Amino acid sequence: MNKKELLIFTLAAIAPVFPLAAQQVAAGASEERKQTIPALKPTDPTLLGSQYLDPKAPIEARVEDLLAKLTIQEKAALIHGSSGFGYGNIPRIGLPEILMTDGPSGVRRQSGSATALPCGLAVAASWNPILAHRVGAVFGSECRSLSYRVFLAPGVNILRTPLGGRNFEYMGEDPYLAGKSGAAYIRGVQSQGVAACVKHWNGNEQERWRTTINLEIDDRALHEIYTPAFETAVKEGHVWTVMPAYNKFRNDFCCASKHLNKNVLFKQLGFDGALISDWGAWKNDKDSIEGGCTIEMPSAKNPQRDAKIATRIENGEISRIDFEEAVRRNLRFLIRVGAFEDWKPGRLNSTEHQRFARAAAAESIVLLKNERSILPLDASKLKSVAVIGPNAAQYHTMADGSGLQTRGGSGATRPPYEITPLAALQKRFGNKIHYASGLEFEPAKGTVIASTDFMQGINAEFLKSTNGSGEVAVSRQEKAMDFRFNTKSDTPDGINPNGFSARFSGMLKAPTKGDYELLLTSDDGSRLWIDDRLVVDNSGDHPALTKSATVALDPVRPARIRIEYANIGGKGELSLRWIAKEGGSPIEKALAIAKESDLVLFFAGTDHSYDKEALGWGDVKGADKPDLELKGPQADLIRKIAAVNPNTVVILINGAPVSVEQWHSQVPAIVESWYGGMEAGNGIVDVLCGDVNPSGKLPCTFGKGLNDWPSHQLGNLSYPGTGNNGVVKYLDSIWVGYRGFDKNGIEPRFPF
Repeated sequence: MNKKELLIFTLAAIAPVFPLAAQQVAAGASEERKQTIPALKPTDPTLLGSQYLDPKAPIEARVEDLLAKLTIQEKAALIHGSSGFGYGNIPRIGLPEILMTDGPSGVRRQSGSATALPCGLAVAASWNPILAHRVGAVFGSECRSLSYRVFLAPGVNILRTPLGGRNFEYMGEDPYLAGKSGAAYIRGVQSQGVAACVKHWNGNEQERWRTTINLEIDDRALHEIYTPAFETAVKEGHVWTVMPAYNKFRNDFCCASKHLNKNVLFKQLGFDGALISDWGAWKNDKDSIEGGCTIEMPSAKNPQRDAKIATRIENGEISRIDFEEAVRRNLRFLIRVGAFEDWKPGRLNSTEHQRFARAAAAESIVLLKNERSILPLDASKLKSVAVIGPNAAQYHTMADGSGLQTRGGSGATRPPYEITPLAALQKRFGNKIHYASGLEFEPAKGTVIASTDFMQGINAEFLKSTNGSGEVAVSRQEKAMDFRFNTKSDTPDGINPNGFSARFSGMLKAPTKGDYELLLTSDDGSRLWIDDRLVVDNSGDHPALTKSATVALDPVRPARIRIEYANIGGKGELSLRWIAKEGGSPIEKALAIAKESDLVLFFAGTDHSYDKEALGWGDVKGADKPDLELKGPQADLIRKIAAVNPNTVVILINGAPVSVEQWHSQVPAIVESWYGGMEAGNGIVDVLCGDVNPSGKLPCTFGKGLNDWPSHQLGNLSYPGTGNNGVVKYLDSIWVGYRGFDKNGIEPRFPF
């Protein structure tokens, strides 16, 4: 990196203000600061004063000093984890447990919230390494706040097929763009003293059968298409850790591939850090250690196993040279993350991070079409705006349910709030907005009621008793009526998560006048009052149970809401959701407001039931998208809406290319906004209204049909392969994305 680049990336790391910093943040900041955690002193007094403990000593000298002081059993313990997401924890040498967590769109916590920024594909769509660096720096800071020292991100695998389930996590179809974006992101994370872990090395371009398939990739494609982004991550990002993919490469699992790991990654690319297995991908000790993998995850502390590994090393069953090199790489990584030094705090959900979330969402947006200069919107000339489509009010980070799958997989983030496009438009345009979903992605489960649905937020009072008696111990504002009381960190200080009660209140403002079904879910008991009238009684000692009531709501007269909740013992859960119960069919309602409005904003696309990681082993149902079309009958609805109102703007929310062929000619404008994180709605509205220029550019080609992609022209052997434990041959070789379109003379709908 030259001096100019260094200055740019340094400024990006420390810059506190982005274009929208002066605007009001959608919800209050929830900043967490912790005291500095002092370094753990070795319990072995003979190690005090050792060179490896001296942060001023050269890193290689520290590595060799510690390597010489380790017993062979301790070295064996450093080949695997110490818990589900922990590593290390050897008090004799002063090594604490080093915690890891998933990314790439935010810091994934077992409980609690963290900032959710745009997905990896959206970051790449900004074509801005300064923004990518800032994204990484935010996550590095939040990791520090939560004592995580390894952030398992970014992903830089190539978008070979538009159906790939994790395309939204990755950074597009071009190796150069993915590499530059990923390297900047990595530098941002590691500027905070946290290790980035670039993944998935190498060939994780599909989720279908990802844990068992054997990839056959020719050398030219391997080195020109699938390796360069990792090379940039190593040579320019100076990444500290790498994660091998689950799949096989030329008959060897990636964790044990000597060619991929030792020949390419270590020798050719010059990577000198730790190679952390994906969870459960380490098959056996000998093959993985000799194949170049250095840390098995997950794995609890296991002295008996360590002793067996030590014996196998002593007996020559496992290469001592490979074993020592693995330990050396792991020690280098530990020293880089400051494992033997004081741990300084970072920031979590700060106002600055929330402002940046909004700016980042806006900068990732791509304007695909804009005829008649229909955009940007002129609020002064619009008397009524119809907001239609399943993604208008859909949560993607705070999705229904607590499972990872509903938010995309292991990289899911649960932020303190999420601004939907509908909420942002209502804030900007007020009573000019008329909403009808038209259709839903899934059978109605209701939408979580958030603080933005209340006049002055959600007031919460926590009591130490389980029956609502006694004095209030803690009062605070909540972001949404959606809680999981599973651990101490889920409840306020001084409140026992295994037994307490709480009250929640506020003035609920419905978006439109009409009947709403209110769904109250709780474990244990809860009761809901509307204007002092008990409407749902879900009391008692029971597992998660939902009861509902239909009530009439009017935005002109906000309703006074009160909820009482009691956690009798054990895990707790509480949520309040609503479903609008308009008269007529959803499509009829949508067509009616479309006819009556000056403009239609149709929010189309997909959700994480389509774009998601295949959590499981072998043949996971629903892995990868089923096709290129929008989810459900959206194309038909767009055509119907455009027929009654030619001023229809379609905003796509999705994680990979989709087909627009059935309707693109009927609408004057199309906007691609991706999965934009917790401030996605505000970012979209900032662009639609002209506050921010839509400067994003496509990081992937939008074809007209699935067979436009070479990977889909060459039969099942090319994609998805021959099945579980089968083969996928990359017959498209280097002709991936726009290269294949150009080679075959295929005109895309929207080019890279």
